[in-house]
Amino acid sequence: MPASEMSAVLGLEPDEITVRAVDLVDPPVPNSHEWMVTCRDPEKTVDEQVEDLVQRLAPYTSQIARLAAHLEQDECGGARLHIVRQVNTPTAFMSDSSWRLKRQVLNFLHVTNADLNVDEIPA
Repeated sequence: MPASEMSAVLGLEPDEITVRAVDLVDPPVPNSHEWMVTCRDPEKTVDEQVEDLVQRLAPYTSQIARLAAHLEQDECGGARLHIVRQVNTPTAFMSDSSWRLKRQVLNFLHVTNADLNVDEIPA
């Protein structure tokens, strides 16, 4: 489902989108359409950024859950919270790497049947 259709269903515009097969048709790259909201505030911790996103999306929880269920039925997607933590030094992987998800965030993930994907990469 293209991002414009997702926006119409949700009643919310994305911060970013990807378009299936825009870079390569066979095999398709990217392999799916994506509708994304983001938080890239380097002054905030991972916890705070995730909380900001969930607070922003909370009024749309039921619409997100319905859309995710529809996309899962068609086997073409669903909901996903993707966290990418960029670290500046190799020692940063070991220090200051603790973060947690509050119950509100876990409930949102549960209700929307969203997957959680976490990556840590060098900056």
